[in-house]
Amino acid sequence: MSTKNKSQLARIFIAYARKHKCIISPKLGYLHFVKNYLECGCCPCRPDRKNCPCPEATKEIATEGHCTCGLFYRDLEAFLATEPTLNIKEVKIGDKS
Repeated sequence: MSTKNKSQLARIFIAYARKHKCIISPKLGYLHFVKNYLECGCCPCRPDRKNCPCPEATKEIATEGHCTCGLFYRDLEAFLATEPTLNIKEVKIGDKS
């Protein structure tokens, strides 16, 4: 089980996005991923990856436009390419939940 708490993970995710000039999934928001990570204690998408963001994320974002989990995207264009039928109401801007 992870020893990180919700606010620590949120800060880690936001700092990673800023440092790597990428965006966090506008559809799900980072809190969705924080919750999943805390429940699993590791990456919920790839249990073999113990940390999130994982070391592989940077390479995946550069080559595929997003990480395996779908938390980080290179930019809004890369996100929209994976969501061709996205309803704009599904996009979470400044989600406070």
